[in-house]
Amino acid sequence: APEHEFEIKWTQIPIAGSYKLEMSRTEDFENSESVMTTENFAQFKVPEPGDYLFRVQPLDSNGKPLTPVSNRAPAAYT
Repeated sequence: APEHEFEIKWTQIPIAGSYKLEMSRTEDFENSESVMTTENFAQFKVPEPGDYLFRVQPLDSNGKPLTPVSNRAPAAYT
């Protein structure tokens, strides 16, 4: 199967300098992959069909977390 791209969106936090979006295939987010963005959305390419979990964390202008990570959001590539 070809790569698939998810577009993930979340509520913007005005004081956030950036966001860390994580993707994992497991609930504990071990071996997760992440991307950094200054927008309240990001594209994430996944290599194969399956179930994926995403979570996001807003960071301040120094890269320090502003809040705990979000709840996990599932997405499936079938």
